[in-house]
Amino acid sequence: MENAGLLSDRIQRAGAKYHFTVASENNFLRILKSVFNRTTFLNDLLNYDHHLEVVTGIAANSNFLTDIVVRNPGILYRAFDPGMLEARLDEDRLTAEVLRSIKNYKTEESRRNYLRNIKKRELFVIGVRDFLHLGSVKDITEDLSKLARALSTALFFSVLKDSIKTFLKTDIPFPDNKLNDTSGAENKVYSSFVVIALGKFGGNELNYSSDIDLMAMTSENLTFENGVTLNEILADAVRNFTTSGSEMTSEGYLYRIDFRLRPDGKSAPLVRTLRETVHYYETRGEPWERQMLIKAGFVCGNRELYDKFISSVRPFVYPATHLKPPLEQLKRLRENMVLNLKDDRNIKLSKGGIRDIEFGVQALQLIFGGKIPQVRDCNTLSAIDKLNEAGLLANEEAMAYSAAYELYRDIEHYLQLMNDTQTHSIPEKGEITEKLAVYLGYETPEILLHELDTLKQKVRKIYESITGTESAHDSGKQPFSAVSFTDKKGAARNILFLGEGKGLTMKKEFDSRTTEAFHRITPVLEKYLESSGNPDLVLSNFARIMQFAGLPSVYYDVFEDSPVLFTDFLKLTEISQKSVDLLTEQPDLKDFILSGRIGEYFSPATDFSLSMRQISFILASGYALGYMSREEVSAALSSVVSLKIRSAADDYFSENPADYEWFAAVMGSASVSEMRFSSDIDLFFLVS
Repeated sequence: MENAGLLSDRIQRAGAKYHFTVASENNFLRILKSVFNRTTFLNDLLNYDHHLEVVTGIAANSNFLTDIVVRNPGILYRAFDPGMLEARLDEDRLTAEVLRSIKNYKTEESRRNYLRNIKKRELFVIGVRDFLHLGSVKDITEDLSKLARALSTALFFSVLKDSIKTFLKTDIPFPDNKLNDTSGAENKVYSSFVVIALGKFGGNELNYSSDIDLMAMTSENLTFENGVTLNEILADAVRNFTTSGSEMTSEGYLYRIDFRLRPDGKSAPLVRTLRETVHYYETRGEPWERQMLIKAGFVCGNRELYDKFISSVRPFVYPATHLKPPLEQLKRLRENMVLNLKDDRNIKLSKGGIRDIEFGVQALQLIFGGKIPQVRDCNTLSAIDKLNEAGLLANEEAMAYSAAYELYRDIEHYLQLMNDTQTHSIPEKGEITEKLAVYLGYETPEILLHELDTLKQKVRKIYESITGTESAHDSGKQPFSAVSFTDKKGAARNILFLGEGKGLTMKKEFDSRTTEAFHRITPVLEKYLESSGNPDLVLSNFARIMQFAGLPSVYYDVFEDSPVLFTDFLKLTEISQKSVDLLTEQPDLKDFILSGRIGEYFSPATDFSLSMRQISFILASGYALGYMSREEVSAALSSVVSLKIRSAADDYFSENPADYEWFAAVMGSASVSEMRFSSDIDLFFLVS
């Protein structure tokens, strides 16, 4: 080719905008080898600056997009068309297209592959727009979310159609839209459910490798003529939808789909009715679920049902007044993320990262959203603007939050587009870090990393001012980390049960009040366990007793009011298995705990009317805690036995007078005041 030298020079100049490495050159050659007519393609690169800019940008910045081109070279011409490249994704048009086309594919596998190819087609254009800086962070994340909604809608209706056919033995057509208007729905199923997006999906903030969090509900659990219920059909569709979307094939996967944020989590029914779902949030909703529902968004199904749900849970998410400030658990959730993080280059989870921005914004929304409706917004950048307008974020704070969020998301997008991996961490050094720095306009990676550190400090300071988090708190150790457990997994399970009521099924049984009460007694529990000779036994027995307690929160409240009583209780769980066994066998013994009677003075003359289990518990706990000596316990047991025998005899003979003389005598250990809990009672009767 006579213009080869000119083309080489132009490629070098175009590549100079990026960190064009050997790997970039290899990507460029892979693209060149894949095209159908190489000569025409090279002439176009020489004659059209935009073509060359697109190809060098792909080769330099994304192995993933390069792979898409190599498998389908014709896709390049979508990016070569400036009008197509600059246009925003039209969600309604795309949804109509995929719902219209998917019905032509007869098998489930062919329908899934069709949707995966549509995803690559649209993702390719969005990715090129992104690295050519033709769209803002907000534009890109919105378009990625629109794409996910359109494809999720088509996939869900595809599997739902199959579930209806399986359960109801009827074949109904695909809908022509997302069922915003249900008046023309072909089937009751189509008009009686809604799929709701949560998290980044609901907030229109997806990145290139996001999971999509969802939940589904029905208006009511209809029963069809064959006895099948609507919830059964929807649950089957949800299972197949999750599997189909997440399954990796030769065409890749569609999305990692997760329904675990639904009420009661992964052990709960996949689908509930609106009434059941709202009742859960009203009675057992957790503070973190308020955060989650800030970002709820419509995906498909009955839009009116979605609106009704949002209206119903609004008082839960944004109460006019808070019985307890929502900050405590929000801070605890955030700090647990930091404590468990081993990579400070993680721009999502590290101090001053994306999560500090999101949690700071959501904290203000939760506190003020009940009284200032305009701050309710599911999108982080939009919420920052609205909080600023409401005077809840100062101008400098809003600017710092927005600038940091946009830079972080730019970085996140670049890292994920490079190899289609779910990563949030910047390598400390190497080719990708150098490419990233050049792409973002920094002369060196060191300057970029320094700028990031400065921004993270600003973000962290704003987050701390919002939540009242002290820096000293950040360096605190993780709860129970200093306890020498032998079985750490078993201990973690017991802690999870004590705090949330999660057992083998991992279903949360305790309400938020109980969970909060447990967290308030955690410092005393942790301190005791750190010095305990058998912390595993203490936790195991504590959890065992709470299983039979009925209302653990009652215990927790009493323990909070009386740390001394709580410490005595923990001692019992460690050194008195007899007391633990009695508490689990006789739940009404809890009154002796709750009233503080453990270790109380025992008087046989006045207390012998108690049941033997109650007396045994008082004596066992008193001895274990050092309030009674062994001799005092033995004497008390012996005295009680004598008194109970005398009382029983008096009661009998008062109703059945005897015309003879008699007496009864105890023998053995009882006769010499040396009884133990396991002692037999030897009696001797003599009558005239």
